[in-house]
Order: sequence, then structure tokens, then C-alpha cells
Amino acid sequence: MFKLFIRVIFNHNSKLNQRGEGLVEIEARQGSKRSYFSTHIYLKPDQFRNGLVINHPNANQLNVVLTRIKSDIEAIELDYILKGKYITVSQLKDAYKEKCTPSALFIDFGKKIIENSDRKDATKNGYNVFFNNFSLFNSDVRISDIDYNLIVKYNNWLKESGVMHNTIIGRLQQLKAIVSEAHKRGVIKENPFIRFKIPSMVNKQGFISEGTLNELEKLNLKRKEKVARDAFLFSCYTGLRFSDLSTLKQNEITNNWIKKIMKKTGKEVEVPLVGLFEDKPLKIIEEYGGNIEKLTRKMGQCGSLNQTLKKVFEMVGLRDTNFTFHTARHTCASLLLLKGIPMTTVQKILGHTKINTTAIYAEVTKEVITNDIKSINKKKK
Repeated sequence: MFKLFIRVIFNHNSKLNQRGEGLVEIEARQGSKRSYFSTHIYLKPDQFRNGLVINHPNANQLNVVLTRIKSDIEAIELDYILKGKYITVSQLKDAYKEKCTPSALFIDFGKKIIENSDRKDATKNGYNVFFNNFSLFNSDVRISDIDYNLIVKYNNWLKESGVMHNTIIGRLQQLKAIVSEAHKRGVIKENPFIRFKIPSMVNKQGFISEGTLNELEKLNLKRKEKVARDAFLFSCYTGLRFSDLSTLKQNEITNNWIKKIMKKTGKEVEVPLVGLFEDKPLKIIEEYGGNIEKLTRKMGQCGSLNQTLKKVFEMVGLRDTNFTFHTARHTCASLLLLKGIPMTTVQKILGHTKINTTAIYAEVTKEVITNDIKSINKKKK
């Protein structure tokens, strides 16, 4: 096997662009075989000599960039050598292109993994938000830098930045998913999340009691407030997210069952309209002429609907709360668990992928049950 040589070269095709500039590349040579890696840096002929940028206002910065790219490519070769393997120039280029190397930037590696995965678009968008957040923490972190201490630092940075508990948990879970992919591919030898345990999410939004829901049902409202109230109640009784209810079609309801593909996860849910909360969701549909679309088409945007709901909540004494339309989903889960519905059934109705997500609401119901028991004991006294 021929030794592999890596060097910075200029304009190996001898072609200049319209500005009279040529491309700076990294050449990997192995015997008679060559592979070229673009640096996306273009220079004039007199601005490059002996592998270095000269006579350029940003020469120092550009040389740092070139050194880093060359080092990244050399690190791939070294990684193979340490594993007792040989690498060809074509394998070297593929590995660099896939950013599947210890020296690759964590964000570049993560984006590549998510981009090539079969995750839903909404999930991919969520990861893009995570990558933007992580870059604010440290955009120069390489895959080989991810260890227990760095995870702790990121966790602390999120807390100090005032990020909510459940959001922090979500960010850590996304980080864990990318790190696990790196471990599976042999890019890192040990998964640091074996030592770092991610805490559980907690339900801090709370939920609305069944008594208060009854008060909401009795309100005599104007058209705009009525639509907001009815949509909210329908979500309370079915567990549908705003994105799923606002797009719900009448043909997705058959024999008093909703059968719908959730927009966020792509997972199908089946929800009964009678039984769990008597036949309340069915009655709401009947109020709109037996066609749920006569309600959903009037819902509008989530932000404006939440503003209207805030006024409706105040009518039943719910002031100074953080309740939004999404509170309906929390309410559905919590009330079902209070009714004694098995957690696995609640998980299926809400379309939770993991039972741990459903378990968040069980913690709330324990608090409610404890308080109810205390109230009963006080009355006995």
C-alpha cells in the first residue's frame, strides 16, 4: 500500500474564474491516485506560494482555515491508522464528505446525520433549532470533544441562559441522539451519556379541572369567543394538538372515532368521541351541523386563538395563568389518568412515542389525589 501524502495546492486544473482567481484545494496523493478537497477559497496566482496565502489582506485568517481543513483530513487518516486499517484516497474523500470523523465539527456531523435520516420534517426542524442553540454555546466543538464534562457545561449553560426545564431536557435528548449515532458509527469510542443521566420532564403547565371545564361549557359567548372555547374543549376531550385539530376533516371521523395522522410525528392516532368524556366531543360537532370543519375552518392562527382564550379563561376565574391552547392536551391526559384510564391507553390516545412522556401527567395526578385526600380528611374533622 502506497503512503498517503496530503498537501495544500493551488489551481490544479489551471483554470481561473472571471476575476482571475484559482481554487485552493487539499490534494491527497497515494501513488498515482489523487483526490481533491475544495476549500472554497479563491485566490489570484500571486497570492499563493508554497502552500500558504500571501499578499492578501486576510492572509493570516485564511492560512488558519487551510491548516484546519488539512488537519481534519489528516485526522481521518490517523484514525484509520490507529484502528490498524489502511485508507484509500477515495475512502478518505468519502469519510470527509460524510463528516463522519472524530475531527469533524459536531454541528456539521449532526446536520449530516439528521439530513440523511428518515425523521419527519417537523422533527428535522426541531433539530435545526437545537443546532442553532448549540452553536451559541460553542460552534467549534468537534465530535471528539463531546465528553461527560462538556455535557455538564452545556446543561449548566442552558440553565444559566434561563431555558425552561423541559426545553433543557429536549435539548439534551437531541444531543444524546447525535452522540449515540457517532458511537454507533465508531467515530467515538465511548458514549458519555452512559454516565450522564438526563432528568425526567415535568408538567409545569398544569391542567384545567373537570369542574372548570363544565363552567366553560355553560358560558354564553359571542361568535369569536365561542369558536375558541369550543375548539379548546374539543381538544380537552380528544387530546388533539392545535396543528391536528385545525386540519381535522370530517372524513377522518368514522363511527364516532377520529382516525388521523398527526402532523408533528406522522404517527396515526385513533380517538373515541364517546365514552371517555361521555359524548361531549360529539355534541360539539353536532353544534356545528355535524361537520367538524365548520369549527376548524374558523379557528385561525394559534397565536390569535390563544389571545381570545385568555379572555375566555378569565370569565371562569382563570387569571394570571400561562394556560394556552396546548393546555387542553395536558388537561386531556391528566383527567384521563385521574379517571383511572391505564397509562398505556392514554399514551395511545395522545400518540406519545414514549411512555415516559405520558408518565409526566401521572406525577400531576398524584399531587391532585394527595390534595383531595387531605381535603376529605379535613371535612371529616
